[in-house]
Amino acid sequence: MNWTFPYCPDANNWIINWQALETEFDWLRSLAECPQDSRYHGEGNVLIHNCNSRAIST
Repeated sequence: MNWTFPYCPDANNWIINWQALETEFDWLRSLAECPQDSRYHGEGNVLIHNCNSRAIST
């Protein structure tokens, strides 16, 4: 059996579908309620920070 996480980017498509992930996982949506100190993270909340940092790393 060769299982892969359905939301992972693959060799041909490096885009992460954050909207699909947020729809599927309520714990991910809750990160939007987690503020960050604007001195260090101007994005505003943990969800936006994670989306941005993952986009940069791919």
